[in-house]
Amino acid sequence: MSTACLNGLTATYRQQVVATNTVDFTKLQPQDVERLVPTNQLDIDWSASFLLRIVDDVKLLPIP
Repeated sequence: MSTACLNGLTATYRQQVVATNTVDFTKLQPQDVERLVPTNQLDIDWSASFLLRIVDDVKLLPIP
């Protein structure tokens, strides 16, 4: 099983996943998740990424 889906999960939950060889995200609880803040270069697949920019107070001009 790929370990990418286990990133950010607690050690206890990861052990359960390894034992059963399944990840049931419908039963995932907030206490099963730990926040990971990477300290090194992120491995991002830019071909599958997009940028969402939120801008406040934008004046849109009508299209003639």
